[in-house]
Amino acid sequence: MIWLVIIVAIEIVVRMQDRDVSRGSVITILTRVKVLGYVLLLGLGVYWASLGHVLYLWDTILWVGGFVAIEMNLSEWRDELDDSANSTKKAALNVPRSNGL
Repeated sequence: MIWLVIIVAIEIVVRMQDRDVSRGSVITILTRVKVLGYVLLLGLGVYWASLGHVLYLWDTILWVGGFVAIEMNLSEWRDELDDSANSTKKAALNVPRSNGL
């Protein structure tokens, strides 16, 4: 169930970033939900390992690592969106005005 929450949160962030939304309270909340989910999953993995099921911990670490790689790509995408938005604003400010002639 925790995996599904993380996947839905990632999907919502991707769709928002696809619409050029890279910051805001919703993104912040979703990021916190994902981090909490990762912590819970790692905690469950440690719990299973303490019961002798080390393979469950290894599986959890691999999955979390994969999702961290996705998060890094989303972060790069967010930075690109921010850079393009900043360059667009700068270009709009540097547009020369005509003298009316």
